[in-house]
Amino acid sequence: MKTRGSITVFFSLLLSVVLMVTDGFLISAKIAAGRAQIANAADQAVYSQLAQYDSKMFDMYHLFFMDAGYGSNTLQLGKSLEEMESDLSYLFMPNKGSLLHRGVEFLDLQEERGSITGYTLATDCGGKVFREQAVQYMKDTLGIQSVSALYQRLSSQEKLIKQQESLAQQASEQESMEEYERIKNEFMENQNGPDSADVEQPVQSEQDRATALETVKVMDAAVSLKKASILKLVIPNPDSLSGWKEPSEGTLSDRVHNQGMGLIEIGEDAEGPVSEILFQEYILKNLNHFRESRHETGPAYGVEYVLQGKTSDIKNLESIANRLLLLRFGANILHLYSDSLKRAEAQSLALTVSSLLLVPEISPAIESAIIIGWAFAESLVDVRGLFSGDSVPLIKTADAWQVGFSDIPKLAGGIDAFRKSSGNTFYEDYLRLFLFIKSGENKINRCMDVVEMSMRQLPGREYYSLDCLVDTIEVEFEVRSEKRKTFTVSKRESYRML
Repeated sequence: MKTRGSITVFFSLLLSVVLMVTDGFLISAKIAAGRAQIANAADQAVYSQLAQYDSKMFDMYHLFFMDAGYGSNTLQLGKSLEEMESDLSYLFMPNKGSLLHRGVEFLDLQEERGSITGYTLATDCGGKVFREQAVQYMKDTLGIQSVSALYQRLSSQEKLIKQQESLAQQASEQESMEEYERIKNEFMENQNGPDSADVEQPVQSEQDRATALETVKVMDAAVSLKKASILKLVIPNPDSLSGWKEPSEGTLSDRVHNQGMGLIEIGEDAEGPVSEILFQEYILKNLNHFRESRHETGPAYGVEYVLQGKTSDIKNLESIANRLLLLRFGANILHLYSDSLKRAEAQSLALTVSSLLLVPEISPAIESAIIIGWAFAESLVDVRGLFSGDSVPLIKTADAWQVGFSDIPKLAGGIDAFRKSSGNTFYEDYLRLFLFIKSGENKINRCMDVVEMSMRQLPGREYYSLDCLVDTIEVEFEVRSEKRKTFTVSKRESYRML
C-alpha cells in the first residue's frame, strides 16, 4: 500500500515560526560575533600601524616612534588612517582582491567611518614624551638599583666643583698676572730708557738676580700659554677635530613644532631625580662625545653640543675645554695655597722678583701671579690628560702634582711629557657632572636637536622631523554589522605602554 506524506496548515504555521526564531538566533549570533570581530580587527589594525616604527631610529637611539611624516617634514596622519582602514577591510574580508578564492564571508561587516581622535608626538610637552621613552629604555637596560648612589655622589661632587669654580673666578678677577706684567714692563722701560743710568739698581747677589730673571722668564712663559689657543694645547691631535657645523636651516629648537591632540600621559616620576639621572645616562650612552664615537652622522661631539649649544663641533669642544680648565684651575689654586712647601717656594720667588723690580711692597701681588701662572700650567696638563684618556683627582694632592714651577716654559714644547694619570675622574665623568648641573629643559631640547640632525644625514631622510614622530595614537571606527546595527569601537595604544 502506497503512503503519501502530508502536512497540515497548523504544522506549516508552526514551522514558519520555528524558522523565524532560528533565523533571529542566527542573525543575533552573527551580530555578536561581528562585534567581537570588529574589536579584534581594530586591535590588529592599530598594532599593524604601530609595527611600522622607524627601525633606523630604534637601531641608533633605541626609541620606538612611528614616522607619520613618511620622510617629510609634514604630518600625514590621514595616510596613517588610510593604512589602518585598508588593514581593517582585509580583516573583514580576508579574500578581498583574490581572483581564485572569492568565497562568501559569513560575517557581513562594513566600515562606515574611521577617524583618529587623538595622538601624541615625540616633541609634545616640551619633549617629555621623547625623554620618557629614553628613561624607560635606561630602566630596562641599566636598572635603577645604583641610581640613588650615583645621585648622592654627583650631588656631593656638584658642591665641590661649584666651590672650585667660584675660587677660580675669584683668582681670575684679581688680575694679578696683568698687574705683574705692568710692573715688569715699567721696570724694563726704566732699565732700557735714556735715563736708565740714573735708576737705582737693587743690591742683590748674582744668584738672587739669576733666580729673579729665571722667575720672570717662567712667568713670561705662563703668560704666553694663557694667550695661546686652548685646543692646540690640550687636544692630542687638533688637526683631526671634527668640522661639523649646524645646518643652515637651523635645528628642531629653532622652529615651531607640530602639536599632538590630547593623550599626553607622563609618568609620575617624570620630574624626579631618578628620571633625571637616567636621562643624562641615556645622553652619555647614546650620543657621540670627544672620547666615544657611536654614530657616523650628526655632531661628532653630541654630548658637548647638549651642554654648550654652540653652532659647531669646534666651538662646543673649545667651550668644554675652557670649562674644564677653569675647574682644574680652581682645584690647583686650592692646592697651591694649602701646600706649605709650594706656597713657601712661591713666596720666596715673589720676594726675589719684587726686589729685582725695586718694589718689594708688591711681593704679595707677585706671589699671587706666580701661584696663578703655576696653577694654570698644571691645569693645562690636567685637561690635556682628560682629553687623552687619563684620569685626574677632583681634589689635587701633592702626589698627583705634575708640573714644577721651573718646568712651565717646557710645556710649549710638549705637555704630554708631564702627564700622569693619578685620579679616578675621567673626561666622561666630567661630562656626567656637567649634565647633572645642566637645566633639564635644555638637555631635552638639545638632545632632540642632535637626534634629528643625525637622522637627517642618513640617505633619503633630508626632511626627517621629530615633531612628526607618533608615540601614542587613538582611533575610532564605526562598523555596520549585517546591515542592521552599527558598532563604534575606540582603540588607543602607545609605545610607552607596550
